Amino acid sequence: IEGRDIRSCNYGVTLVRFDPLGALVAVCSSSGLIRIFDFDEFQFNERIAVAKGDKRTLASVSSIDTNFDISDLRWSLDPDSPDDIIVSFLYNPQIHVYDISSMYESGSPKIILQTGKDFAGSAGGHLSLCFVTNTKVVAGATSGLLRCWSTSQPSSVAWEMMADPWVHSNTIGK
Repeated sequence: IEGRDIRSCNYGVTLVRFDPLGALVAVCSSSGLIRIFDFDEFQFNERIAVAKGDKRTLASVSSIDTNFDISDLRWSLDPDSPDDIIVSFLYNPQIHVYDISSMYESGSPKIILQTGKDFAGSAGGHLSLCFVTNTKVVAGATSGLLRCWSTSQPSSVAWEMMADPWVHSNTIGK
C-alpha cells in the first residue's frame, strides 16, 4: 500500500486517536480525510534512523475520504472487533463505523455501519460519540440531544433524549 507523509493531510490535522494497543493511529483533517498510520513500524524504524542520523516520516498504510468535516473518532474497545473505528461529523447527522482490518484485503477500510440521516432536529451533526457496548453507539448532537443506535439496526435511533435542556429552554419566558 502506498505510504504518505503525515504532513500531506489536507487542511491540517484536526484529530488524532491511537488504537487501544497504541499500534495504529488515525489522523483526521477538516477536509474529511482519515489516514491510518502504523505507529509501531514508525517507532521501530525511528530507532534505526536516529542511530544512523537520518530523519524518518510517518507513512500512512491506508486512508478514508469521508467528504465530511469530522468531529470525533473512536476506536472500538470490543475484543472481537478491535480494528473498528466510529466517526461522527460536524454538519452531517450520520455516524459511520469502518472496519480497518479490511484494508489488508481490499486496500482500503470498508464501511460496516452507517446510521440513518433523517432525524427530528438534525440540522447539525454530532460533536462526540462512543461505543457503549459492542452493539450500542451513543453520540452527542449539536442540537443538545443524545442519540443511541444499535449496530444491528443502524437505520433507526434506539433512543434519544435531551442532554442539555438549557440549549432549548434558555429563551423560555423572555
